Amino acid sequence: GKQAVSQVQNVLGALDNYIDIAVISHPQLDHYGGFSELLAHYDFGIFITNGREANSGSREWQSLMQAIKNKNVPILALGAGDRIIFGSEKIDFLSPDKKLQASKELNDTCLVEKITMNGLTELLTGDIGDKVEKLLLAVRTDLRADILKVAHHGSKYSSSAKFLAAVAPSVAMIEVSKKNTYGHPTQAVLDRLSDIGASIFRTDTLGTISVRNDGGVLAVGSSVE
Repeated sequence: GKQAVSQVQNVLGALDNYIDIAVISHPQLDHYGGFSELLAHYDFGIFITNGREANSGSREWQSLMQAIKNKNVPILALGAGDRIIFGSEKIDFLSPDKKLQASKELNDTCLVEKITMNGLTELLTGDIGDKVEKLLLAVRTDLRADILKVAHHGSKYSSSAKFLAAVAPSVAMIEVSKKNTYGHPTQAVLDRLSDIGASIFRTDTLGTISVRNDGGVLAVGSSVE
Protein backbone atom coordinates (compact mmCIF):
# COMPACT_ATOMS: atom_id res chain seq x y z
CA GLY A 1 0.00 0.00 0.00
CA LYS A 2 0.93 3.69 0.00
CA GLN A 3 2.31 3.50 3.55
CA ALA A 4 4.66 0.67 2.57
CA VAL A 5 5.84 2.59 -0.50
CA SER A 6 6.47 5.65 1.66
CA GLN A 7 8.56 3.58 4.07
CA VAL A 8 10.56 2.08 1.20
CA GLN A 9 11.15 5.53 -0.27
CA ASN A 10 12.49 6.71 3.10
CA VAL A 11 15.02 3.87 3.06
CA LEU A 12 15.83 3.98 -0.66
CA GLY A 13 15.38 7.68 -1.33
CA ALA A 14 19.00 8.12 -2.39
CA LEU A 15 18.48 5.66 -5.23
CA ASP A 16 16.48 8.23 -7.23
CA ASN A 17 13.50 5.90 -7.72
CA TYR A 18 15.53 3.16 -9.36
CA ILE A 19 16.11 -0.40 -8.09
CA ASP A 20 18.60 -2.63 -9.90
CA ILE A 21 17.28 -6.06 -8.96
CA ALA A 22 13.92 -7.26 -7.65
CA VAL A 23 13.65 -10.86 -6.45
CA ILE A 24 10.30 -12.63 -6.17
CA SER A 25 11.03 -15.59 -3.91
CA HIS A 26 7.99 -17.58 -5.09
CA PRO A 27 4.56 -16.85 -6.59
CA GLN A 28 2.47 -16.50 -3.43
CA LEU A 29 0.63 -13.21 -2.99
CA ASP A 30 2.26 -12.16 0.28
CA HIS A 31 5.65 -12.44 -1.43
CA TYR A 32 4.89 -10.52 -4.62
CA GLY A 33 1.78 -8.40 -4.06
CA GLY A 34 3.66 -5.25 -3.05
CA PHE A 35 5.60 -5.06 -6.32
CA SER A 36 2.57 -3.81 -8.23
CA GLU A 37 2.52 -0.66 -6.11
CA LEU A 38 6.30 -0.27 -6.29
CA LEU A 39 6.23 -0.50 -10.09
CA ALA A 40 4.10 2.63 -10.12
CA HIS A 41 6.81 4.56 -8.27
CA TYR A 42 10.12 2.92 -9.22
CA ASP A 43 11.98 1.81 -12.31
CA PHE A 44 13.61 -1.62 -12.12
CA GLY A 45 16.61 -3.11 -13.89
CA ILE A 46 15.45 -6.73 -13.76
CA PHE A 47 13.04 -9.08 -11.99
CA ILE A 48 14.36 -12.45 -10.78
CA THR A 49 11.90 -15.32 -10.26
CA ASN A 50 12.12 -19.06 -9.56
CA GLY A 51 10.52 -19.87 -12.91
CA ARG A 52 7.21 -21.03 -11.47
CA GLU A 53 3.80 -19.57 -12.20
CA ALA A 54 1.19 -18.83 -9.55
CA ASN A 55 -1.66 -21.27 -9.13
CA SER A 56 -4.21 -21.03 -11.95
CA GLY A 57 -6.70 -18.20 -11.70
CA SER A 58 -4.37 -15.81 -9.88
CA ARG A 59 -5.35 -12.44 -11.35
CA GLU A 60 -2.83 -10.60 -9.14
CA TRP A 61 0.07 -12.64 -10.54
CA GLN A 62 -0.99 -12.15 -14.14
CA SER A 63 -1.47 -8.44 -13.49
CA LEU A 64 2.03 -8.13 -12.02
CA MET A 65 3.65 -10.02 -14.88
CA GLN A 66 1.86 -7.76 -17.36
CA ALA A 67 2.90 -4.62 -15.48
CA ILE A 68 6.55 -5.73 -15.55
CA LYS A 69 6.35 -6.39 -19.29
CA ASN A 70 4.61 -3.05 -19.88
CA LYS A 71 7.62 -1.28 -18.36
CA ASN A 72 9.96 -3.39 -20.53
CA VAL A 73 11.71 -4.87 -17.52
CA PRO A 74 13.31 -8.26 -18.25
CA ILE A 75 12.28 -11.28 -16.17
CA LEU A 76 14.91 -13.96 -15.50
CA ALA A 77 14.38 -17.35 -13.83
CA LEU A 78 17.27 -18.49 -11.61
CA GLY A 79 17.96 -21.33 -9.19
CA ALA A 80 20.60 -23.19 -7.22
CA GLY A 81 24.13 -22.59 -8.50
CA ASP A 82 23.39 -19.28 -10.19
CA ARG A 83 25.26 -16.13 -9.18
CA ILE A 84 25.05 -12.41 -9.82
CA ILE A 85 28.35 -10.52 -9.47
CA PHE A 86 28.85 -6.77 -9.40
CA GLY A 87 32.41 -5.77 -8.48
CA SER A 88 33.34 -7.37 -5.17
CA GLU A 89 29.70 -7.89 -4.29
CA LYS A 90 27.62 -10.92 -5.19
CA ILE A 91 24.36 -12.77 -4.83
CA ASP A 92 24.56 -16.57 -4.67
CA PHE A 93 21.36 -18.53 -5.28
CA LEU A 94 21.41 -21.63 -3.06
CA SER A 95 17.98 -23.07 -3.85
CA PRO A 96 15.83 -24.39 -5.50
CA ASP A 97 17.51 -27.15 -7.49
CA LYS A 98 15.61 -28.67 -10.42
CA LYS A 99 13.80 -31.20 -8.23
CA LEU A 100 12.61 -28.58 -5.77
CA GLN A 101 11.71 -26.26 -8.63
CA ALA A 102 9.09 -28.82 -9.72
CA SER A 103 7.64 -29.41 -6.24
CA LYS A 104 3.87 -29.27 -5.77
CA GLU A 105 4.52 -27.31 -2.56
CA LEU A 106 5.29 -23.75 -3.67
CA ASN A 107 7.23 -23.01 -0.48
CA ASP A 108 9.78 -25.66 -1.52
CA THR A 109 10.42 -23.68 -4.72
CA CYS A 110 11.51 -20.52 -2.90
CA LEU A 111 14.62 -18.75 -4.04
CA VAL A 112 17.20 -18.75 -1.26
CA GLU A 113 19.89 -16.11 -1.70
CA LYS A 114 23.12 -15.39 0.11
CA ILE A 115 24.13 -11.78 -0.45
CA THR A 116 27.66 -10.50 0.14
CA MET A 117 27.68 -6.71 0.13
CA ASN A 118 29.33 -3.81 1.96
CA GLY A 119 31.27 -6.17 4.18
CA LEU A 120 28.12 -7.99 5.29
CA THR A 121 26.55 -11.34 4.44
CA GLU A 122 22.79 -11.85 4.45
CA LEU A 123 20.75 -15.02 3.95
CA LEU A 124 17.25 -14.62 2.51
CA THR A 125 15.13 -17.74 2.97
CA GLY A 126 11.65 -16.96 1.65
CA ASP A 127 9.15 -19.51 2.99
CA ILE A 128 11.36 -22.59 3.06
CA GLY A 129 10.62 -25.25 5.63
CA ASP A 130 12.56 -27.96 7.42
CA LYS A 131 12.73 -30.11 4.24
CA VAL A 132 14.72 -27.52 2.27
CA GLU A 133 16.81 -26.60 5.30
CA LYS A 134 17.88 -30.26 5.62
CA LEU A 135 18.80 -30.40 1.92
CA LEU A 136 20.94 -27.26 2.21
CA LEU A 137 22.71 -28.74 5.23
CA ALA A 138 23.17 -32.09 3.46
CA VAL A 139 25.05 -30.56 0.53
CA ARG A 140 27.26 -28.66 3.00
CA THR A 141 26.29 -25.26 1.65
CA ASP A 142 28.11 -22.39 3.36
CA LEU A 143 25.13 -20.85 5.14
CA ARG A 144 27.00 -18.56 7.52
CA ALA A 145 25.61 -15.03 7.46
CA ASP A 146 25.65 -11.90 9.58
CA ILE A 147 21.95 -11.28 8.88
CA LEU A 148 19.22 -13.88 8.52
CA LYS A 149 15.78 -13.21 7.06
CA VAL A 150 13.95 -15.78 9.16
CA ALA A 151 12.08 -18.32 7.05
CA HIS A 152 8.29 -18.37 6.66
CA HIS A 153 7.56 -15.46 9.00
CA GLY A 154 8.75 -17.43 12.04
CA SER A 155 6.78 -20.63 11.40
CA LYS A 156 7.58 -23.49 13.79
CA TYR A 157 8.11 -25.74 10.75
CA SER A 158 11.15 -23.68 9.71
CA SER A 159 14.31 -22.43 11.43
CA SER A 160 15.44 -25.75 12.87
CA ALA A 161 18.13 -25.65 15.53
CA LYS A 162 20.71 -27.26 13.19
CA PHE A 163 19.95 -24.79 10.41
CA LEU A 164 20.22 -21.77 12.72
CA ALA A 165 23.49 -23.10 14.15
CA ALA A 166 24.91 -23.35 10.62
CA VAL A 167 23.87 -19.78 9.76
CA ALA A 168 24.91 -18.35 13.16
CA PRO A 169 23.51 -14.87 12.46
CA SER A 170 24.12 -11.83 14.64
CA VAL A 171 20.84 -10.32 13.46
CA ALA A 172 17.61 -12.21 12.76
CA MET A 173 14.93 -10.26 10.90
CA ILE A 174 11.34 -11.54 10.93
CA GLU A 175 8.99 -10.20 8.25
CA VAL A 176 5.51 -10.68 9.67
CA SER A 177 2.17 -8.91 9.74
CA LYS A 178 0.55 -7.73 12.97
CA LYS A 179 -2.75 -9.15 11.76
CA ASN A 180 -1.58 -12.64 10.75
CA THR A 181 -3.80 -15.45 12.02
CA TYR A 182 -1.08 -18.11 12.13
CA GLY A 183 0.51 -17.08 15.40
CA HIS A 184 3.72 -16.07 13.65
CA PRO A 185 6.37 -15.74 14.82
CA THR A 186 6.03 -18.79 17.04
CA GLN A 187 7.59 -18.84 20.48
CA ALA A 188 9.54 -21.98 19.55
CA VAL A 189 11.39 -20.11 16.78
CA LEU A 190 11.96 -17.06 18.97
CA ASP A 191 13.47 -19.36 21.60
CA ARG A 192 15.71 -21.10 19.04
CA LEU A 193 16.95 -17.73 17.81
CA SER A 194 17.65 -16.61 21.36
CA ASP A 195 19.53 -19.86 22.01
CA ILE A 196 22.07 -19.00 19.30
CA GLY A 197 22.45 -15.43 20.57
CA ALA A 198 20.84 -13.67 17.62
CA SER A 199 19.33 -10.21 18.07
CA ILE A 200 15.72 -10.39 16.86
CA PHE A 201 13.99 -7.60 14.92
CA ARG A 202 10.36 -7.90 13.76
CA THR A 203 8.42 -5.87 11.21
CA ASP A 204 5.17 -6.26 13.15
CA THR A 205 6.62 -4.18 15.97
CA LEU A 206 9.30 -2.11 14.17
CA GLY A 207 7.90 -1.48 10.69
CA THR A 208 10.50 -1.24 7.91
CA ILE A 209 13.90 -2.43 9.17
CA SER A 210 17.28 -1.39 7.76
CA VAL A 211 20.71 -2.78 8.60
CA ARG A 212 24.05 -1.24 7.65
CA ASN A 213 27.71 -1.79 8.32
CA ASP A 214 28.82 1.10 10.53
CA GLY A 215 32.57 0.70 10.82
CA GLY A 216 32.35 -3.02 11.41
CA VAL A 217 29.33 -2.76 13.70
CA LEU A 218 25.84 -3.77 12.58
CA ALA A 219 23.60 -0.72 12.91
CA VAL A 220 19.86 -1.48 12.83
CA GLY A 221 17.20 1.15 12.22
CA SER A 222 13.43 1.06 11.88
CA SER A 223 10.54 3.21 10.67
CA VAL A 224 8.96 3.11 14.15
CA GLU A 225 10.48 5.57 16.58
